[in-house]
Amino acid sequence: MNTRVVILLLLATSGVLSISCLEEVKVDLPSGEPRRVVYGWIRHDHTNQEIKLNWSNSYASTENYEPISQVGVYVYSDRGNKYTFTEVENTGIYITDTNDFATVVGASYQLFLITDGDTLVSYSENMQAVPSIDTSFVSFIVDPQRFVVEDEQDNYYVSALINDEPDVANYYRWKIYVNGELRNHPSEIVLFDDLFTDGNKFRVDAKNVVFKKGDSVSVEQYSLTSRAYQYLVAIKNQTDQNSIGPNAKPNQVIGNVRSISDPNSVVFGYFGVSDVTLVREIQWIN
Repeated sequence: MNTRVVILLLLATSGVLSISCLEEVKVDLPSGEPRRVVYGWIRHDHTNQEIKLNWSNSYASTENYEPISQVGVYVYSDRGNKYTFTEVENTGIYITDTNDFATVVGASYQLFLITDGDTLVSYSENMQAVPSIDTSFVSFIVDPQRFVVEDEQDNYYVSALINDEPDVANYYRWKIYVNGELRNHPSEIVLFDDLFTDGNKFRVDAKNVVFKKGDSVSVEQYSLTSRAYQYLVAIKNQTDQNSIGPNAKPNQVIGNVRSISDPNSVVFGYFGVSDVTLVREIQWIN
């Protein structure tokens, strides 16, 4: 008799739980106050540089980001150079006045943003030399249940051998373009360092960016500072999440730009500098 009662109670409880799982739950998330977002990445291979400024949106917002206009935007180098940026028609996009922004590998750069009653400044970023790509080629994902790699499926990825510089802590980012389009989903951010391969030629496999046979593929390899590398790793971990196995505890990712007038004010985004090497057409091996 007691056993029967227990079974009935378990069945009743499981039924209640099953029904409750189907109920829609709505959570009101606080919108929070808008924060300033700064994005600027100076490249050694470009003479026209760009800085983007906008306000953040709330979590559930579907509106476009509001640009931040009428800001004095300047970049200073430790070599005594000053570069002025001008806004493009109230877009929050600021570009260099001339195309003579000649960066120097080994130099350091710092961003200053002058607004009404406030000044934002970045930490100084050093442009480190990027080691060369010795060889690049296309590899394919092996499915142990198949004997043939299907050409029409996304089974291919970029591999390369890197000539790492000895006695230098190198941090890398790859930007991979497939048929001219940057693959920039959080899961497709390619980051690596030379912690265990310093001074050696080592192989990198970008298995998180896959494409079809015959696609046109090119790679940009960026040098990063340690601070920039850690920032991008945090961004990747926070944005490339899933409900089964989240990569990181949800948290704010703060970049390297701060307010001088109000040190407690949160500023999102990052100002970085990179030397860049480009492989325009990755080799297909038949």
